[in-house]
Amino acid sequence: MPWEKQFNESEALERAGDAFWKYGYEGISLNTLLEEMGIQKGSFYATYSSKHQVMLDSLEAYINKSFCYLDGLAKQPSPREALVEHFQRIAAPDCAGKGRGCYVVNMALEMAPKDPAVQDLIQKNFERHEECYRRALQAAQALGEIPAELDSIAVGRTLLALVFGMQVLVRAGAKPDVIQSVRDQAIRLLSGATLHS
Repeated sequence: MPWEKQFNESEALERAGDAFWKYGYEGISLNTLLEEMGIQKGSFYATYSSKHQVMLDSLEAYINKSFCYLDGLAKQPSPREALVEHFQRIAAPDCAGKGRGCYVVNMALEMAPKDPAVQDLIQKNFERHEECYRRALQAAQALGEIPAELDSIAVGRTLLALVFGMQVLVRAGAKPDVIQSVRDQAIRLLSGATLHS
């Protein structure tokens, strides 16, 4: 009789992502990972080739899920307001207070410098993230919400840096007012203003 999965793979993968997010890749043992995923060792190895593979799969699933939201920024009735809400959401005290930062950022800091597969996944995420911001900016320009002369490519890249910078600040335990000041700088860019101290 062929072997059949005894667990929901997408749910187990999401729990694996939460575990790596909480403990880090190096900080979690296989036994703890299995406990967090709620599966047995036999099921794990019948589905995944290694701890490394389940980390990559969970990271990719997390990234793809986030783009269900980010891809929609340019399609909102007010792309500018959608961007503002996005920045406010990242800097919100209840989000910043969790102290875990972003799963992507955590893996970028821990794994990307020494793991080409993670580095490739992270770089593709950054490129797609930047593209979402650029399209939202261009949509806002088409509606007259932000200045037409604003360089959507340069500002999109700056927003990318500010957003992931906020996530690093969250992970490092920065005070909410510090994170919110970075958010305010991101919002200033939408009006064509320059950054200031």
